Amino acid sequence: MEQDGSRHRFRWYQIVLLVALLVMLVLIGVRRPWVEPLPGVSIVPSRPVVREADLGPESAYRLLLDATSMPAEEGNPSFLQVWRGGFPYVLVKFQFYPWPQECPVATGLDRPVPSGPWTRAEYEDIKRLARFYEPYVVLLDLALDAPDPQMPTVDSPTYMVNYLSGVRRMGYWLAVSACQRAGIGDGAGSIQDLSRALRLGNLVCRGGELVGHAIGHAGQIAAADAAWVVARQDGVSAPALHEGAQLFLAALADAEPVAEGLRQQLLVAEALVSTASRGPTPDPRLLPPSLSSREWRPVFAAGPLLGSTPRSTAWNVEAYFQHLIALAERPPDGTTVADLAALREQVRLPGQGRWYLMLRIRDPVGLLLAGSLADDAQHTILSALRRDAALRAMAVFLAVRAYEVEHGQPPEDLAQLVPEYLPAIPLDPYDGQPLRYLRRDVPGLPPEAWAVYSIGENGGDDGGTARAVGVVRDAKAKGPDFVWPSQNYR
Repeated sequence: MEQDGSRHRFRWYQIVLLVALLVMLVLIGVRRPWVEPLPGVSIVPSRPVVREADLGPESAYRLLLDATSMPAEEGNPSFLQVWRGGFPYVLVKFQFYPWPQECPVATGLDRPVPSGPWTRAEYEDIKRLARFYEPYVVLLDLALDAPDPQMPTVDSPTYMVNYLSGVRRMGYWLAVSACQRAGIGDGAGSIQDLSRALRLGNLVCRGGELVGHAIGHAGQIAAADAAWVVARQDGVSAPALHEGAQLFLAALADAEPVAEGLRQQLLVAEALVSTASRGPTPDPRLLPPSLSSREWRPVFAAGPLLGSTPRSTAWNVEAYFQHLIALAERPPDGTTVADLAALREQVRLPGQGRWYLMLRIRDPVGLLLAGSLADDAQHTILSALRRDAALRAMAVFLAVRAYEVEHGQPPEDLAQLVPEYLPAIPLDPYDGQPLRYLRRDVPGLPPEAWAVYSIGENGGDDGGTARAVGVVRDAKAKGPDFVWPSQNYR
C-alpha cells in the first residue's frame, strides 16, 4: 500500500510538472515581438568613426579640451562668493534686472536675491569670472576656427566624455558674458559671445554622444535666452540686431542632425549587445546602471534559451533605432512628441518584472538594452526640437526688434521682414507652419506688447499663452506655448 501511494504521488508530480512545462511552452510560444523593422531607414552614419588618437594637437578637439579644462568654478570659493544656483540662476536674473553700469553700493544685506537688484557681491563675482574666463575664451576661438571641426566618435559604453562638463560651463558663461557686455554698451562683444556659444553647441554635437547633443542644445538655448536680454537693451543698434538674427540662422544651417547622433549612438548599443552576450553575468561596469542590478541577471542568463542570441538582439535593437531615426527625420506635423512618447512606452520595463519579460517577450535582452537607451534618445530628440524652436524664434525676434528700432514700431506682420531682415520666415519645428507673431494683445502682458511664439510640445496653438519667456524648463512655470515677448512677464 505504501509503495502504491508513493507511485501515485510520483505520478501526480509527473503530471503537475508536465502541465507546468506545457503551460510554460505555450507562454513562450505565444510571446510577442517587441519591435518590427522599418524598411528604408538608414542606420549607417554619414561619417566614418574618428578615434581620439587620430586627432592631433591642432585639431578642434584638442584645442577644445584646453579651452574647457578650467577648474569647476561653481565649487571654488575663490571664484564664486555668493552664487549658489549656478549660471542658469544668473541668466534668469538678467531677464529681470539689467546689468548695472557701475558697481552697486554695498549694503548690510549684500547677498543674492532673485527678486531684487544686483548686489555688490554679485557684481564683483561676474567681473571676477570675466577675468578668469578670458584666456580660456582665447583658446576656444582657436578650437572654433580649427579646419577640422570633428570630435572623436563615441562608439563604446566605456568611452569617457568628461570634457562635456567643462563645455557646459563654458556655454553658460558665454551667455552670461553676452548679457553683461550688452549692459555696459559693448554690443559687438555681446554678439561675438553669442556667436561663440552657438558654434560651440554645434561643435560638441559632432561626437555622436547623445549627452553631448543635449549639452550642446542646452548651451544654444541659453544663448537664445541671452539674446532676448540683449535685444531688449535700448542701446543695441539695428545692424547689430540684424547680425544677431543671421547668426542664429547660420547656427541652424550648420547644426548636426540629431538623427546622425542616433546613428552614432547605435554603435554604443551594438557594443552593449556584445557585452550582454558574453555570458550569463555580464560585467556590470559595462552595462547601464539600470541593468547592472542583480534583478536582471536571470534574464541575461536565460537569454539564449529565450531567443536573445547576439544576432537577434542586435537585429531588434537596430530595428528600434530605425524608429527613433525616422521620428527624428520626419517633417514636423504636430504629432512627433506624442509618437515619441508612445515609442518610449513600447520599451518601458513592465511592472511585472523579469518573469514577464522571460515568458511573454521575444528577445527580452534586446528589450532591456533598448529600454536602457530610450530615455537618452527621447530626451535628445526633444532637446533638439526645443533648440530649433528657440533659435528659429530668436532669429525672428531679433529681426522684429531691428525693424522696430529702424521704423519706430514693430511690423504689422512678419511678411514685412522678408527679404530685408530675413530670407524667409522660419517654420515652427512642432508643426511645420511659420512661427507665430502677435503684433499686440499678448496674453498676460500689456496691450502694446508684441511676441514671437512656437506652439510648443503640446502640438496645439494656444494663442501665445505662457507664464515665462522662451523654452521653459521649469515645470511650475510651463505654459502651453513657447513665447518670446517684447516685455517680460511678472
